[in-house]
Amino acid sequence: MIDRRVRYTKDKADFVGKLVYSEESKTAPFKQKSDALAFAAALGLKRDRKTTLGNSYAEPIRLSVFEGQYDILINLIALHEKEDPKLLSNSPADVDHRVTIFEEYANGGLEILMQELSGVVDITESILLLVNSERHRTPEELKTFDLSSLI
Repeated sequence: MIDRRVRYTKDKADFVGKLVYSEESKTAPFKQKSDALAFAAALGLKRDRKTTLGNSYAEPIRLSVFEGQYDILINLIALHEKEDPKLLSNSPADVDHRVTIFEEYANGGLEILMQELSGVVDITESILLLVNSERHRTPEELKTFDLSSLI
């Protein structure tokens, strides 16, 4: 196993902290930063928003924290992006590539969340409303996610 860490940009570190439950923010919607990044990556993919990371990172999270919970999500996002099943190999280069794609969508999703939750007092309620509004979008508003093209 490689010692890869999942990164997000430093300008989003305070916001990610607000998304994670702590003694200060007992109503935050996520238990861990990995949960918040996974949600943000899914939102970034749904809205087709990727952001490259640049060179200014917040404290990265060990990839092992994501394994078992979000490794399938990371793999599916990479498959959607590259449409190449060979990217699923366990080579260090492919793992790095999949994680980089995940990071870019997570950072894009965090930007969306920062915009839509700006000035919001109850983040959890607002995220629930966001999820509900995404669920009820019309088919014309949705891009299809068709895995059959990978076969």
